[in-house]
Amino acid sequence: MKRIKMKSAAVGGEGNEMAETQKVPVQKTFFDLDTFADVTLKKEFDFVPVGSVDEALARLGNKADRLLEIVNQGLIGEQRLSEYRNPADWQVLNDEGELAGPFSGTPADQKAVNALVLTLAKTVFGFNKDMTAAEKNAARSSAMEMIKNTPAIKTGLQKSAALKGDESPEPGADAAGQ
Repeated sequence: MKRIKMKSAAVGGEGNEMAETQKVPVQKTFFDLDTFADVTLKKEFDFVPVGSVDEALARLGNKADRLLEIVNQGLIGEQRLSEYRNPADWQVLNDEGELAGPFSGTPADQKAVNALVLTLAKTVFGFNKDMTAAEKNAARSSAMEMIKNTPAIKTGLQKSAALKGDESPEPGADAAGQ
């Protein structure tokens, strides 16, 4: 995120004397009826943080109810991140997207799992860069099945790649943070 120093007008004398302008990205994906393909668009806007509640209120046209709405959305976001990192109370969803009961598995560090799968795919199943996509997928699938069906490897991976509550990755494109 590129930052540019800009002066921000202070409201009530407590403003942000030297606020850093932030380039904030916005991205959206949709189906384009002209090309009949999914298109992803991105743009950026300049955002100057406020330095006080008075400045935030002034930026919103002195609409206190709108300020409270924004503050509450921010607080929801903070709690969502906290809950996302907390390993307790997760529920499994069924194929219809309904709650099916508590999660009782072992959350994994996906990077550690992927590293082991790739190592086994290369050393045992001949995975290499010259394979077709289907052959690469077959080698990865075979490696995953080997891990799943070999108790010593599975147990070792469960110990070495298990996430702790404070190690959970940030929500991302998987919509976990929404």
